[in-house]
Amino acid sequence: MVAGPYHRNQTRMVDVIAAFTGDPADAAAIVRRTGATHLIACLSSSEIPTYRQARADNLANLIANDRAPAWLVPVSGFETGPLRVYSVR
Repeated sequence: MVAGPYHRNQTRMVDVIAAFTGDPADAAAIVRRTGATHLIACLSSSEIPTYRQARADNLANLIANDRAPAWLVPVSGFETGPLRVYSVR
């Protein structure tokens, strides 16, 4: 676990927010830099709708619109619905 909305690890929280809200071209590098092997997005959380407002083409919107980038591989059983789980390629 790199970060969740309840964590106090400010550096990793900044990474999570930047990955979900920023330039989608930067998201892969941010996630890989953390050493994460999986990315989890809970679309029903209060954070994702906020992240989606940051920019139209960000990672949060790509995932919510079923257009996850190629470096994220859906984990079987979590391809649809509010909880999305991906392996990091």
